[in-house]
Amino acid sequence: FRTWHADYVSILGYVSLHLCLAIALNATITRRLMDEVLASEEKFAKAFHLAPYARCIARQSDGRLVEVNQGFSQIFGYGRDEALGLGLGALLFCPLSGDQGETALDRLASLGGGMGLEVSARRKSGQRLVGRLSCDRLAIHGEACVLACLSDDTEESRLKASLQELATRDSLTGLANRRLFYERFGIERLHAERERSRMAVVSLDLDHFKAVNDELGHGAGDAVLQEAARRLTA
Repeated sequence: FRTWHADYVSILGYVSLHLCLAIALNATITRRLMDEVLASEEKFAKAFHLAPYARCIARQSDGRLVEVNQGFSQIFGYGRDEALGLGLGALLFCPLSGDQGETALDRLASLGGGMGLEVSARRKSGQRLVGRLSCDRLAIHGEACVLACLSDDTEESRLKASLQELATRDSLTGLANRRLFYERFGIERLHAERERSRMAVVSLDLDHFKAVNDELGHGAGDAVLQEAARRLTA
């Protein structure tokens, strides 16, 4: 036999127990979510600051930098305090030359991740560097920002250009070698066929060049070839 008071106390205890369980479950879930958010932020911060290439975050509204990593300081030469507030578009020569503010940032943000775009940038010293730029949009405290990553490929670009020069140019005169000649000839031949026009191949010979080599030496012969090349290119 149960009285009305016993039923009341039992129901109140049952509801209180469920309420406590719900609060405990909600607190557990909230804490777990907060731990996951903090862990994600910590991973992002480590990946951002320890990256060997330049990483920076700029506001999309005005293009001002709000955060840079150590790689940015090493590549561009700006300390963190010096870099904050600089315009990201002002550091890049192309493909953003002539763009300012939001226009430049919109173009950057539209690049997305992927392989990036080759650009030329300016160091603090005024020297230019060549790198590959990748960007993506992100929101920080509700404000639209752009995360930009830039690798310093200056030496690789210089080496690539040097190898290209060695592969297509004569090292003594700087004139196109046979390989480049055939490449250009093929292009011009297709162009002539498409336009139904004629083209000519001109051959030049230096008179008495052998006598120069025999009487004055190969050094003099090289000088003659270099001067002839200079006049041809002029």
